[in-house]
Amino acid sequence: MSRSLNDAATRRSGLEKVLLGLGMFTGIAYLIVGVGGAIWPGHWDEAAASDQILWAVFLIVGGLLLLAGLRLLRHAPGRGATLVSIGAVLGALPIFWALLPLLLAIALVVLSVLYARRPVQSPRTAI
Repeated sequence: MSRSLNDAATRRSGLEKVLLGLGMFTGIAYLIVGVGGAIWPGHWDEAAASDQILWAVFLIVGGLLLLAGLRLLRHAPGRGATLVSIGAVLGALPIFWALLPLLLAIALVVLSVLYARRPVQSPRTAI
């Protein structure tokens, strides 16, 4: 009985664990940086209001798309990978100079495409 709980249908692969962990970290970081940066008054002294709005929108929407894509990965891998990729790149654009978001975005795009292209594992049937 306990063996059936550990079959391929319920077990998460290493690729999925890395993708979900890295994706959750990045998506939540985009949201925190987007909201925090938008409401931090001293950060925007010399910037136009349109810059502030675009910066916050790119980060917040990127984070939301990334997290939504992670949720879709198991049921619709192609759509999930698309949302993860768009969200990762969109969130990295306003803070590209930091280099780490760009590296995370590249890693998430590659991992999500690899995850979406993996062979589908069918659950084992009990005899």
